[in-house]
Amino acid sequence: MLAIQRPEAANKRFILVERSLWMTEIGEILAKDFNQHGYSVVTRECPKWIASIASVFLSELAQAMKGWGIKTELVNT
Repeated sequence: MLAIQRPEAANKRFILVERSLWMTEIGEILAKDFNQHGYSVVTRECPKWIASIASVFLSELAQAMKGWGIKTELVNT
């Protein structure tokens, strides 16, 4: 809250993260809440070879492929 209340924090970036999550972990978290309301949240991982082929056609996926399997560590102190 202080980051949005203090004028000296204006135009600065703040990392607001506890830990890095893989997409399957995010899917599992969302599935717990949303599947009971009729949604079908995917909790499986797309095979890397399929993602590699699709990345030829999808620039966003091509960018994501660069970090495939790499765990990102962030410090939020």
